[in-house]
Amino acid sequence: MRYIYLITLHCIFCHWLPEISDQLIVVEDLRHLPARAMTYTALEELLTTRRDHWQLTERPGIKELIRVIEEHELLQIAEIASNEYGWKTRYALGKVSLLQLASSFYKGSYLSHGTALQIHGLASQNQVFVNHEQSPKAFGSRLSQSGLDRAFKSPQRQSNYVFRYGPRTITFLNGKNTGRAGVVEIQGTEHGSLQVTTLERTLIDVIVRPQYAGGIRNVIKCFEKAKDRI
Repeated sequence: MRYIYLITLHCIFCHWLPEISDQLIVVEDLRHLPARAMTYTALEELLTTRRDHWQLTERPGIKELIRVIEEHELLQIAEIASNEYGWKTRYALGKVSLLQLASSFYKGSYLSHGTALQIHGLASQNQVFVNHEQSPKAFGSRLSQSGLDRAFKSPQRQSNYVFRYGPRTITFLNGKNTGRAGVVEIQGTEHGSLQVTTLERTLIDVIVRPQYAGGIRNVIKCFEKAKDRI
């Protein structure tokens, strides 16, 4: 009886060993990739690409691979919500910061206004502002002083495309096309690699849209702090 029991344990162990070994290969490889937030489709593409590199003894499906990395706490599902626009979902691989998550919803988007002020060390903001530029358009009417006067006498237009993420909010701005003028990549921040407007571009943006930077009084303070840096 004991002999049969030992044979059974041996068979179970030999069956589990390749599976455990494969899981360790997957987890260890993904652990060394840069943290990122992505769509489910992008996650599928990543795992499909890496699966050829892993050379696993078996060929698990995508859902099985996702289950494995979830169990090892390498993957989290992040959702942002809006009463008006519903939910948006991203799959976060590794430790993804709020700013990285917010930047992942639109290709080519970047952090701007009050969030850029925070990154440049000029202000503290609870809201996150992400700029997603419109497609290029033919040049319309010329600027005129009367047109500028009318624009600045009217209340500032504000985006209502606002989502909640825990206690924080993320506002998506559909800004004019600038060809990403004054947008740079900042490395080594506590939030990881980020696309953000330069200090000079940020100061221009917040003068035009001060409500995205805590109001005009806060903007004035930021200009005072930045006077020796520009």
